Amino acid sequence: MAALEERLEFIENGTSSMGSSCLIKLSHFERALSKIKPSVSEQQIKYYEALSKRYSSN
Repeated sequence: MAALEERLEFIENGTSSMGSSCLIKLSHFERALSKIKPSVSEQQIKYYEALSKRYSSN
């Protein structure tokens, strides 16, 4: 989504056209990752880590 947002901004400013290719960079992934939230809480992580330790074969 970050690459698309950047692309649309360039098109609006007239510095790019729809016909040119879109390059996805590491910065696009970093920007996207900064916007998402974890799907599990810290408490849930600790619970599942404890289960893993309890039932692991080591």
